[in-house]
Amino acid sequence: MGLTQQAISEQLRKLRDTFNDRLFVRQGNQMVPTPIAEQLGGKVNGILQDIESLLTPETFNPATYTGVFSISATDYAIQAILPQLLEVIRRSAPELKVIVRDFESDNLNSLMASGEIDLALTFPSFIPDNLPYKLLFEEQHVCIAGKTLPERPAINSG
Repeated sequence: MGLTQQAISEQLRKLRDTFNDRLFVRQGNQMVPTPIAEQLGGKVNGILQDIESLLTPETFNPATYTGVFSISATDYAIQAILPQLLEVIRRSAPELKVIVRDFESDNLNSLMASGEIDLALTFPSFIPDNLPYKLLFEEQHVCIAGKTLPERPAINSG
């Protein structure tokens, strides 16, 4: 415990004064708890277990989670990402209520800080420097011009 015998004796004296009971009595070579000490012991054990539970992280189980999750997404993300994401969410967290709202680049910082949105799906250029993000994928768009286009631009074929 890291305490001297003198310190423990002083704490025991304070407890005896507080509870107006000797708490422990000598029986032969042993110290035996009084009925009040026995009663307090059960309560103290409960308190210690409660404190220990504070230090034990709860495991998250999405299958039983009930709550609300707010997603802010660009029009593109709503089409390209959200259908598959919502399918996964429905399978793994069926009780979760998902709210999808329009993406507001001007208010992203305050919406994230206030907890009004939990997730933003957007292009990297719309993300403020102070917010962490994970790049989901990169895309390359191409243009294909038909032979009948009047002013056909030069096209790289390779």
